[in-house]
Amino acid sequence: FFFWHSTNNIQMLTLALALALAWPASARVSECQYESIWDVPIPGSVEARVLSPWLVEASPKVVARFAHQDSSRYLSIFDMPTAVWVSWKRGNWPHAAGPTQRYYVARDCDADLLTWRREPCVRVEEGAASPPPLEIPIAPRVAHNLGLAPLSATGLFGLGGETSVQNKTVSKRATSRLDTAETTAIRLEDDGAFAAFPGGVTARSPGCVERRDKYHGLCQFDGRFSLAVLRERRSAVDVGDGDSIGDDDSKGDGDDSSVWLYARANTHTDSNGRFVSAAKLALPGKNDTVATADRLEWGTFHLLTFLGAQAKKTAGPSSSLRRRRRPKEEIKPSSSRLFAEVLSEPRLAVDRADIYTAAVNEYRGLLLGLFSTIVRVKAKRANQSSVHDAAILMAASCDGVNFSTPVPVVRGVPVGDGELNDHVVDGLLGADDSGKPLYFFVHHGVPGSFEVKSAHCPFWQEELNTAHRTPKSHVARYEFNRPALHAHLRAAVADLRHAGRCPTPPPPLII
Repeated sequence: FFFWHSTNNIQMLTLALALALAWPASARVSECQYESIWDVPIPGSVEARVLSPWLVEASPKVVARFAHQDSSRYLSIFDMPTAVWVSWKRGNWPHAAGPTQRYYVARDCDADLLTWRREPCVRVEEGAASPPPLEIPIAPRVAHNLGLAPLSATGLFGLGGETSVQNKTVSKRATSRLDTAETTAIRLEDDGAFAAFPGGVTARSPGCVERRDKYHGLCQFDGRFSLAVLRERRSAVDVGDGDSIGDDDSKGDGDDSSVWLYARANTHTDSNGRFVSAAKLALPGKNDTVATADRLEWGTFHLLTFLGAQAKKTAGPSSSLRRRRRPKEEIKPSSSRLFAEVLSEPRLAVDRADIYTAAVNEYRGLLLGLFSTIVRVKAKRANQSSVHDAAILMAASCDGVNFSTPVPVVRGVPVGDGELNDHVVDGLLGADDSGKPLYFFVHHGVPGSFEVKSAHCPFWQEELNTAHRTPKSHVARYEFNRPALHAHLRAAVADLRHAGRCPTPPPPLII
């Protein structure tokens, strides 16, 4: 009996193997785009990550390093009058998600992310920083996607909170009754004064996009928020090309401010197709401000648009990501045309692009966006996985929704569909002072992405641990070449106006 039973098992296994081999190739598509650990295009240094040397100075600096199993992520940097403030999220390793999510603010930092005692300020361990960071008293659901922006010279305001949950078992009607959550807005002052009030964004906010199958059209807002305050000014100066562009130093009679919210838009039925939508703050009362309102209301969300590749080429040709054992110093820049062609076509963007995080901030009356983006270089075929390219892209907008041709400025590490190992830090340093360097920051080696994808790339779990090729979690500081940036922004505004995507008169910008 035992022999017969074992023989039947062998026959069944043989039959199963034969069926598997006969199964169409499309049913066995691997999620791993690399053949070995040496195919993963990890730059050897932060200098090797600079993609547009005409725009970004060739002297980036690592300013923060995180210990092993430190899940810190979603950093923001604020150029306050007396010091640099830094905020970040922390929680369970590796994704900082779930009930342990906490948000912290360090209020005694400099451009090197050090305290006045020259100690790292992005730490939460007791005695690691002086003074210790302030923990924001918010629920984990609010911390999950919290976005922050300066409220005044001494405080911040923010918005956070997932508004919907995946539900596999109940009907669309029942799910609609369950999803009634609203985002939470907060105000936080330097002295610790804190206020929380309704944030005005719900799963049914007009214009929000949620096309994943199991959310029934109810927007979750699972990605990080970014908040931008745009000062609207109307004083004009001649920039020498026949156009008048407003003077940033003169408020004029038309001084006003608007607040923009940038949020995750899920444009695909599966987990890909991450994009960004924007909504403008509409305060309930005529005389209300963010500092006095007891609730927020937002206008309709709109998906961002990007101009195509008609602008000048700013980087070299796209590199092949499948070259074997390529030396680190030979990694070639990503193609600006590749990113522009995909992002400027909505249908292509849904299938071939993911903007994982966005950081949008005011710069001289424009909205300057930095986007952590991954694109699939070629569409999926029945028997072949996609090849990916990733970068931090820069683009500018006059109106908050329509952006210029994206330029890749910093190389990212693609680790699979929709995943990259690099998150842009929200905020700029030196934006209001032409005499200072203009810095932006990127969090490289974000925990979690490689750990998840190791399940799809069998060699990773062993080889990443032995070769130690997983990028360590760290923050790098990059510097814009300000004259080159101003020249580029002037051209970007001209392109946007030519395409009818920039209002008249043009935005206030002194370049």
